[in-house]
Amino acid sequence: MNMTNREYAEYLQSDKWKAIAQKRLEIDGGKCVCCGCTGTAKNPIEIHHLSYRYLGEEEGRIYQDLCSLCHVCHKMIHD
Repeated sequence: MNMTNREYAEYLQSDKWKAIAQKRLEIDGGKCVCCGCTGTAKNPIEIHHLSYRYLGEEEGRIYQDLCSLCHVCHKMIHD
């Protein structure tokens, strides 16, 4: 699914995405899969898309397309 930046930002605020993200966070034990931290207010845990191919359709691909990362590791991967 192709989304504009605005649509993507809105999607990340949706109940659908929040439920998917929560499920992935539970799978990863609430920790960053890169450094193992549990997150803080300044370095929260975020859900990273390994691929944007199935954006908006992640329900059946939670194991393949998503992982939990702290903000620092997430930023490092994108940079």
